[in-house]
Amino acid sequence: MANSAKYLDKTLQQLLDIKWTAENTPTDEDSNVVRRGYSVTLKQLKDFTYEDVRFCLSQEIGLIFVVPMAIDILNNDILAEGHMYPGDIVRNLLRVDAEFWNLHTDLALEVKRVCTCGLEQLLADQELDGHIKNPCIRMLEKLLSAR
Repeated sequence: MANSAKYLDKTLQQLLDIKWTAENTPTDEDSNVVRRGYSVTLKQLKDFTYEDVRFCLSQEIGLIFVVPMAIDILNNDILAEGHMYPGDIVRNLLRVDAEFWNLHTDLALEVKRVCTCGLEQLLADQELDGHIKNPCIRMLEKLLSAR
């Protein structure tokens, strides 16, 4: 398992050995997603925001380094969010391709543990707004039952 703390001073460009050249560096003509993917690879992991983690999960960029970061985030708050909605990090994490989880069973087990604990916390939370809580509970139950 990649220990995220060990890599915090590095960028995904360094860790993944990405070679940006004039031919493959995005321009203003490229989509926002392409330009965002480029810019996030230049950022040190210690400077990642929750939105950066969510984005990398959704685009499956540097998962071996980003998944442990997501696990750390979700250990503190299962409903942590990037810029989309409460729970968007866990949702994108659980949507990562099965091939990744098959190769990294230790991370898969850790994600299942975090999500199971998070589901228990949501079920026990009597004060959380039902409009946030209920869809997240349904999502976690559905996605955990598929694993």
